[in-house]
Amino acid sequence: MKISEVEINCRRSFSLFEDAKEDMMLYFFKTPVTYMLSGKEIKSENISVILYSPKVKINIRSLNGTNIKFDYVRFRLTAAERHYMSSKNINFDIPIIIDDDFVISSVFKNMKAEFTKNRKYLNEFLELSMRMIFICLSEAEPAEGDEISPKTDIPKYAKLKSLREQVYENPLRPWNIETICERLCISRTYFHRIYSAAFGVTFRQDVIESRLLMASDFLVSTDLSISEIAEKCGYESDSYFMQQFRRHKGCTPTQYRRKAESGDINFSEE
Repeated sequence: MKISEVEINCRRSFSLFEDAKEDMMLYFFKTPVTYMLSGKEIKSENISVILYSPKVKINIRSLNGTNIKFDYVRFRLTAAERHYMSSKNINFDIPIIIDDDFVISSVFKNMKAEFTKNRKYLNEFLELSMRMIFICLSEAEPAEGDEISPKTDIPKYAKLKSLREQVYENPLRPWNIETICERLCISRTYFHRIYSAAFGVTFRQDVIESRLLMASDFLVSTDLSISEIAEKCGYESDSYFMQQFRRHKGCTPTQYRRKAESGDINFSEE
């Protein structure tokens, strides 16, 4: 698990809107809010939490016209950690009502306090803290009205979500649209339409992003050459890899590596 940002006691006037991120986001709302999910409203009059998947736009509004108060954490999960969350039946992109917020509130305060100290075992502390939050969420109930969530309105959503998770867990897999459509028993046009409706991006965009995330990790954590990274990430052409990387990341792979080495990369906004 990679935790890049922890903030507590945040406030927004009436609404909170964020563009889709590559990271996962966990929001802990302390005031009544309305969740806007693909045009649908889910209201929560109680304290609530929501886990946003990567690439999902964040649109929250105050339920009673007052300031929105919240804590949040930005993070990324490994494949093993995704499976752990699945085993706990923790849902993404659906509000979860919190009856007793003492544990989650305390954990957030401790995470923020430790995050600023940058101690030797900070990562282990943060990971264990997130596990505590996940356990609390696994015992909580989804907000009323989640049955009318836009996710259930989208045909084959569960299979699409599983497919998307596989894309990010296996970036190098040779994804074939025809094979996917045959498995789902739908046409190519219909597949692209419902995939885009479910996640706000195309299937091809997710495949590209999954490979570029892997490339970014290689650039930061290894001394592999650009050519070797391009090959490991499934690119037959170095020039095409560099072109695509620059288009999506705003800099060349070499520039990205240099910025990471100098500490100029803000991983929370990648």
